[in-house]
Order: sequence, then C-alpha cells, then structure tokens
Amino acid sequence: MRSGPLRADPTTAELAITPEAAGWKYLAFEIKQVAAGTPIQGRCNDRETAIVVLSGVGNVVIGEGTDQLTASLERSSVFEQMARVAYVPPGVSWQLITDDQMICS
Repeated sequence: MRSGPLRADPTTAELAITPEAAGWKYLAFEIKQVAAGTPIQGRCNDRETAIVVLSGVGNVVIGEGTDQLTASLERSSVFEQMARVAYVPPGVSWQLITDDQMICS
C-alpha cells in the first residue's frame, strides 16, 4: 500500500503521518514547529518517541518529578550537522522548549 502525496500545513509547516494513513505497521512521523515561549508537549502510551531537531536550538524535558531529564538540542540545518536524538520510552511525557524557534520531528 502506498500513501498519497504528503503536504505540510502551509500555515504551521507541520506534517503528521499516521501508520494508518501511510499503510505502515509501527511507525508514525510528525514535523512540528516550536515557537519561542510556546512549549509543545506529548506522551505516546503505545510507542516510543524519537525527537530530532531539524533546525533551531532548544531543550527537551523528558519525564516528570524526580525522574525528569533535560537535554539541550541544537542544529543549524539538516544539511550542515548530524542530528542528536532524544529518546522517550512509551508512556513517558516530554516537552520541547525554545527561546527562539525550532523545527523538529
């Protein structure tokens, strides 16, 4: 099964591909734009999450309370640097925070 054309939302530059829409079994893919001072957060109870910065600078906060981990993520562009990946296990919350702008998947 093949998916149809993939188009980002022109107003947000966001893209979401679900396993059902793409005909995949395990993988989902999203691109999100994080604005300065407007954190985004999530939790996937049934699958792992890998957060990859495509461009920008920010922090990812994984977990809550005493089990919380904060990591800095930075990348000028996908063409200039290798990616650093933040791994989030199933059922664990995460939050992306930036003082500038960040695009991640």
